Formats: sequence, C-alpha cells, structure tokens
Amino acid sequence: MTASERRRPQPTSPLGFLESLPSLTLLDRLHIPILSVHDDGDIIYANPAAEDMLGYGRNWLTSCKSGSIFRDVAAALTPPPMTSYLRRHADNIIDLVHWDGSTVRAIVSGPTLLRSSDPVALVSLQNVTERLWNGDPTV
Repeated sequence: MTASERRRPQPTSPLGFLESLPSLTLLDRLHIPILSVHDDGDIIYANPAAEDMLGYGRNWLTSCKSGSIFRDVAAALTPPPMTSYLRRHADNIIDLVHWDGSTVRAIVSGPTLLRSSDPVALVSLQNVTERLWNGDPTV
C-alpha cells in the first residue's frame, strides 16, 4: 500500500468502496475473460481469466499483436482496425488460438468503450467451445 493510499479516507458506504478501487484491480478480479486491444492490433490488457482461457501468460499476451490470437485476423491479407473488428463481431462467435494451437470458440461482447472514435476496445469473452462440441443448440 502506498503512502497516498493510506492517506485516503476509508469509504463510508459500499458504493464508496467500489468507487475507490482502481479499474484494473476490478478487471483482474473478474472471473470473466477480458481483453483490451488497440486499433493497431496490440493487446494492451488481458485479465487472469483470459490468460487461463487461452493458456498464455500475461507477459506474452500483452506483448503480441491480435493476429496471434484472433484466427481470422491472422489470415487476413490486410488486418482490420481491431476496434472495428470487435464491434463488427459483437455477440458473435469468433475463433481464438490457444497456446497449444487448438481453436477456442468464444462469443465476444460489444466493446465496453462506446465511442466509435475510441482507439481501444475492451471486450469480454465467453468460451463456448465445449458447448459447441456437445451440440448445444442454444449457442
């Protein structure tokens, strides 16, 4: 804990407690896979749940380009701006590359950052690979 954190007054309400937490701390604690990608394809953030789902460590994910884990971006002759790609695929199944080379199928959420001019997209991923293997008609 830093000196400035110790000097902050303790929150007086449950909402105050949430408001005092840094956003990355909250994202790291979520059990839902979260990725943030820059338009140029850099992966700038992956929470531990995303790391687990894809089998990569944080240092690797945040040091690579999106084409390393998004199969159709890797196959594109001209990779699209990633915020546009993620908006276009919102609520659809996409193919991701697991560290072992296998395909992870996931539903990508709409970007949390809403302006079309935002150079960064923050999305959640829902792994549906096993459900698809089992023929789940609700996917």
